[in-house]
Amino acid sequence: MKKISKTLLIFAFIVCGNLSAQNRTIEDSQMKFKISVPSSYQTNQYWEGTDKIHAFVSRDNNVAVSIRSFELPANISVDQLVAAFTQNVLKGANQLVIQPHNLNGASGKMAGYRWRYNNISVVVGAFYTIRNNIGYVVWSMIPENLFANRSAESDAITNSFTLLVQSADAGSGEVKQLVPGRGISSDAFVSLVSDDAMVEHLIPKRSAVRKTEPGQTIWDIPNPSSGNNLTMVIQNIVKGGKNFNSFINEQIASIRGNGATILGHSFEKAGDFYACRYSYEYNGSRFSYTAIDGPVTFYLAGFVGGVNYAAELESIHNIVHSSFKKVTNSNSSIGQQNPQGGSIAPSTAPLQQPVLDAISSETIFDIKPNTLKLGTDVNSNNEIISVTNNFPLNTKKIHLAFNYQGDTKEKNFIVKWVSKTHNTLVAEDLYYPKTGGTNKVYSFIENGDQQWPPGDYRAEVWYLGDKVSEADFSIGAAQSQLKQTNRAGEIKQIVLDNTNIGYDFASGKIRTDASPDPDVLNRPWCTSLPGICGNWARTGKSRMEDVTSPPASGYISDGLDYIDCTEAPLKEVLVFKLKDGTFGKMMIIKDEFSKINNVCLHKITCFVQYPAF
Repeated sequence: MKKISKTLLIFAFIVCGNLSAQNRTIEDSQMKFKISVPSSYQTNQYWEGTDKIHAFVSRDNNVAVSIRSFELPANISVDQLVAAFTQNVLKGANQLVIQPHNLNGASGKMAGYRWRYNNISVVVGAFYTIRNNIGYVVWSMIPENLFANRSAESDAITNSFTLLVQSADAGSGEVKQLVPGRGISSDAFVSLVSDDAMVEHLIPKRSAVRKTEPGQTIWDIPNPSSGNNLTMVIQNIVKGGKNFNSFINEQIASIRGNGATILGHSFEKAGDFYACRYSYEYNGSRFSYTAIDGPVTFYLAGFVGGVNYAAELESIHNIVHSSFKKVTNSNSSIGQQNPQGGSIAPSTAPLQQPVLDAISSETIFDIKPNTLKLGTDVNSNNEIISVTNNFPLNTKKIHLAFNYQGDTKEKNFIVKWVSKTHNTLVAEDLYYPKTGGTNKVYSFIENGDQQWPPGDYRAEVWYLGDKVSEADFSIGAAQSQLKQTNRAGEIKQIVLDNTNIGYDFASGKIRTDASPDPDVLNRPWCTSLPGICGNWARTGKSRMEDVTSPPASGYISDGLDYIDCTEAPLKEVLVFKLKDGTFGKMMIIKDEFSKINNVCLHKITCFVQYPAF
């Protein structure tokens, strides 16, 4: 294994990389930080107990960056934060270096580790800091063999981490500003009251109504830094018995369906209300919204501007987001500074996206109907010659091609080839939006001189995280009777935990007792990987159908008068040699680890097959 020197490790963590022009800023107003992430990265945020986690992963899953933030009691030190994180998250990691570090004005400590994750040797870099009783761990993880080539990529992300300095910090002697370099004072706002929604919140002074529609008003907001107006949208929607979370999920799906790129969304508190804050980009514009679960309606306040003015827009949104209040009785509709305003009567119509439509009428790409084609042969222009959805087992190469219309903004497509029968991803790759200079994408999979596993398959086309088209096909359909006569058994899915602890291949039964020994036994070990007992051997393969014969050696219980146990890898096919001389296959596809009162649990989801061959 390649050895990384401490000097190289320190340099890689501290050097500041250049951020790509295609990055997007993720801002968390609740935990008071922002970070810049490539637009190609997958993003997610969720709660783990009292910890809020933002996770960013590269398309090839080889670079991962995460921010873990949580409230802390007073007098907790950074050293205590380091100890807690290494003990509870980086279990068994080998610390290579730790030293004081200042990241964009935040003082803390930077550390480097070598760790074993999912049976892969990885290098971890972590920055620890505390501000206003909130602890932050900004950490990255890269396979050790890829560290030299990919560390600059992760550094550019982690080095952009910046704490948002709030007014409560002013007593510490730091500069008072809402977003670093973009200070906007709250005295530049006035109050807007909606009697119909029973909601009050701040809006920028000198905002002027541009357009009024049922349930919606669109405002112009002067922007001194650019000379151009920003836009504010207020929407008031009748609940109609709908759940707030369902309403938001439909809203996000609608925005994504219109071709916009979702930058993130989180459910949190906004003033007096349960709310969702979300943002997205469309055709060069940034949209940033707060939607609240109001007393009588769903109420939304959104802000729109060019991506170049995202910082100003987010500064305004930060103040408005935290200003929402409940109103019980009011006769005024808006502060005296805004005589054009008025109460917005709620609409029963579906939520509109007028600003998205108004920004540009440019056509978003769309795959042309009936152009997603599969076949065994292509011509020199990569056009399918012999179109079919049924392929023989000995097909050497399966081709896919489709045309599209509109503008993809030069973003790549992803084509995923999936085996529905075996519940397995066969292949996945990026494909350029142009083939031969035309709006065409061409893809293929091949199996060399091997026969394909018979079954039902699907080709999926993805764009910016969304599946935009798919086509079903079969391989060896004429061999369908083999399902009854083939020696290999059906692939099933099972779940084992601390109650359902064992499995017998021949009977297909899940066991709750350990006597006599089951073929597979899941142990409640406090280890990073699940402990599995049985007479099994590793294969190094990640697909069940790729293991066509049993390993000749390597079975952990061979030659012993007892059943041995050891940690088992994830997403690798294991072959179990049974007492009657037959074989079974198992692959752990998911491991959910937890620990309560010093009792550990590995809840594992597995594929199993018997007979294996």
